[in-house]
Amino acid sequence: MRNTLFCLFVALLAPACSYTFDSDAPTLPLVGKAPGTASLPRLNHAPAGGVSIIYGADGQPWAVFTDTLDTDTGPQQGLRFVRLVDPVREETLIATDNVLPNYDAYYIVVRDTVTMPPPPTKLTIHFVGSTTPDDQFDLPAGPGVIVPDNLNSVFIFWPVNKDNQSFLVQRRDRSFQRMVPLPDGLDPANPFDKGGVFFLSDGLHFITRDATNHLVKQATNSEDSLELGIRPHQLAVDEGHEALVTCGMDGVRSVPLDGSMETVLDSDPCDENGSLWFHRGRALYGAEDNLKWVPLDGSEPPSVVLPKGRRVIAFGPKDDIVYSTDPTGKFVQDAGDGWLDGWHFMDRGRSVSYSGDGLRLRWLEHAAQASGVGDLVSAAVPNGAPQYLALNVRQYEQLGDGRLLASSNRAFRGAQNRVIVIDEDARVAHWVADQSADFVRIPGTNDLLVDVVASASGFDIVRVPIPPK
Repeated sequence: MRNTLFCLFVALLAPACSYTFDSDAPTLPLVGKAPGTASLPRLNHAPAGGVSIIYGADGQPWAVFTDTLDTDTGPQQGLRFVRLVDPVREETLIATDNVLPNYDAYYIVVRDTVTMPPPPTKLTIHFVGSTTPDDQFDLPAGPGVIVPDNLNSVFIFWPVNKDNQSFLVQRRDRSFQRMVPLPDGLDPANPFDKGGVFFLSDGLHFITRDATNHLVKQATNSEDSLELGIRPHQLAVDEGHEALVTCGMDGVRSVPLDGSMETVLDSDPCDENGSLWFHRGRALYGAEDNLKWVPLDGSEPPSVVLPKGRRVIAFGPKDDIVYSTDPTGKFVQDAGDGWLDGWHFMDRGRSVSYSGDGLRLRWLEHAAQASGVGDLVSAAVPNGAPQYLALNVRQYEQLGDGRLLASSNRAFRGAQNRVIVIDEDARVAHWVADQSADFVRIPGTNDLLVDVVASASGFDIVRVPIPPK
């Protein structure tokens, strides 16, 4: 198979260049010896699940992963937390179906389903890395939904039963609580089917939405409330302007959260079932199959970003738009073709990114498969020839020195998996970890945690350094 370049000229259109991609193209040489990662000390005590990193209540990074825990009643599945800075500490949490993670907090609900009448539901809030006792609350008896805010300063408990008429708002420091009537038209046993609640970022307010999309701003430290009217289902919170941006048949509107006069950002109808997101002070949204954007402050009129069915897959350093003509969901993992202006750089890939200097595009080519694995390709912007860096890559990211970390040889999970660091300028790759499926960087360090393939049912979690450039 050969790598060919051809240009397609269409009458009345500017010429556009396209590549035929070669899966047999040579990749960068891998130098050095396999480091024997499986022999390094592991964080887990038994075959574990994949690892992630959270910041604990102590402000330090902690590893979290599923592990088999030794308990008074024998081995049980649970979570193990390992502090990644000195002094190293461990915490464990036995797994149940009633544990809700929320950043560094874990909400643990215990109900007595035997005693009649049922006693209060017990809620424990555990903060990883905290040196203070866990918070504990008695909640209304029976099943319910816990909705915490992002700061873990307040939570909602919504009893799930057909006779329920209200829900509890509880500040975690116990400074205030209130009962709020259920929004009109909602099924008490299925509260988020036609409406629901969501918190604002300050933790001092939340929004209720009833079955007619009537919104009310509610306080978490008083009985105050503020009517925001009936709004389209599609909306997003604009934190910078303390407003809701709504998208529907009445256009795109900025609705201040203090009840003051709203601003019409675009009077033309917006696709309420499409996307709505923000980028550098602009709202992006669908309208008549086009993608449009408009400044959130209303300082400029709306304009079309991409016409008829094209979707954004990346933004360049100067807001250059990388797009696909394949719609979301056409291929697994939302893979698709990739274009920059008239440059057709990607055939059916995903995970497009710019290099730190903005001079190159990187992506995973031929990644339309359940695993998301593809070949890591790089090309100079614009119209550069594709250069294959590594095959069967599942994840990659750029380091501060410009090199790329990648999990490669990952067509399937197995001992052949490896983590490498790629120096694109020197045209060489170096070993980081062998027999390793995935990785996560430890903040503030030059180390990684890698998932070492240990068995058919789990991983070993091992800490490895990134080789210097």
